[in-house]
Amino acid sequence: MRGVIASVIAALLVAGAAYAVWLTLNPEDVARIGGTGLVQVLSPTTNGNVNEVLWQTDTNTGYVTGVDVNWTPAETGTYLVHVNVYDGNQNMITSGTTTETIQAADVGADRVTSVPLAQSVDPSQLVYVEVIITQTTTS
Repeated sequence: MRGVIASVIAALLVAGAAYAVWLTLNPEDVARIGGTGLVQVLSPTTNGNVNEVLWQTDTNTGYVTGVDVNWTPAETGTYLVHVNVYDGNQNMITSGTTTETIQAADVGADRVTSVPLAQSVDPSQLVYVEVIITQTTTS
């Protein structure tokens, strides 16, 4: 019995020693991370709205090939104007993106950005449109 108890104690000491290994890690070996905390997101348009959406169509088929987005930029910079179009079940049919560079003279003035769609769409399938304007750089 004493032999069993001694074996158990020895095993616990060995296990304890296995967990007592000291590891080192240098700060330069740790990926950098930081955060801003909560920051208010401002609209890229002056009134917070897209003014109008118009459809570009193929003159032969009548299919929608692109979207003209009328909007008013709030400040200078580079923007991505992205459009998604959806069917009646809110399934995305296709999308498109265009880059716009806004100069000082363009700020506050209505502009139309033409966004070609990745594939042409039968207009009878179009039920919803989504416009996303993202400022990617400031000037």
